[in-house]
Amino acid sequence: MTKQDRHFWIEATILLLLLASVVTAFAISLSEPLNKDELKVAAGDLRSFAASGRLLAIQYSKGLTTETFFRNQTELIQEKAKASADSLRGSKAEPDMHAHLSKAATLAQEITNALTESENTNDPAMEAAKLDSLTQQVSQEEDALKQ
Repeated sequence: MTKQDRHFWIEATILLLLLASVVTAFAISLSEPLNKDELKVAAGDLRSFAASGRLLAIQYSKGLTTETFFRNQTELIQEKAKASADSLRGSKAEPDMHAHLSKAATLAQEITNALTESENTNDPAMEAAKLDSLTQQVSQEEDALKQ
């Protein structure tokens, strides 16, 4: 075995060990239940998604943005909200956080649905009102988690 072959196998082994450690750390983090702080962060993200969607819908309904911009941006926000909803549905929470996790997962799905409807509707102002209501609900949940 040449020196070059030996270096290749050493580097390949180190790379595999690093990859295995990253996968193990990720698996461990997924199996740990969400705590109060992590749920607060998730609620804050959801509030941002709903508020951003609301502002886009208002701007589009007033003719301040193009349809292409509105649809593209709404789709991007909707994808983030869907990823958040999927993540929350697949998560566990600490025993005293189950109700908050359930509420956050439900709100995340409602925000995803509202953003999808906003993207496909002829009345974005109505969807902006729905998103405003959802923003307030998420904000209330976020406040409850801060106590």
